[in-house]
Amino acid sequence: MATSTHSTSGTSRLLGPLVRLQLDNLVRVCYLTLHPKPHDLSMELLRGAEFRRLMHSDGERLRDHKLVELAATMHPRLPPVY
Repeated sequence: MATSTHSTSGTSRLLGPLVRLQLDNLVRVCYLTLHPKPHDLSMELLRGAEFRRLMHSDGERLRDHKLVELAATMHPRLPPVY
């Protein structure tokens, strides 16, 4: 029987960036579903706009922290994981 040379912490280090990438996608899709005009926002993003340069209706930029805060209404367990 072969033994694994990977420790649990080593695996976590390898999987962490992949999980973060999926969480980043999740918060952006959540924002699209919450946006009053998702089609217009989608078209703006397809034209090259970046989330972090866009503004939410409250005047705050759509950086990761803001997107997580907004997505937490749909996924309350998200903030501690993110």
